Amino acid sequence: MDNNLLIPLDPEAVAVMGNLESRLYSVAQASKILGLPTTWIYERTRKDAIPFHKLGKYIRFTPSDLAAILAKCSRGPKNDAAITQ
Repeated sequence: MDNNLLIPLDPEAVAVMGNLESRLYSVAQASKILGLPTTWIYERTRKDAIPFHKLGKYIRFTPSDLAAILAKCSRGPKNDAAITQ
């Protein structure tokens, strides 16, 4: 399986799940998107330190999970207004 592929969910499944985003990313894909080693991601999921979804034995991330990881782990000014003040 190519790790660069997005995994689309069945449209019926999306309708049943409500507003759950329709794309899920694997640990390898999330690691590439975030620029972090897979070991960092696995360690944080074991500790429940970052948002993720466990589907059986598989760990998956939605785009909002990835955004939350960035927001939670970011340091420094939160917006441009803080830089100009």
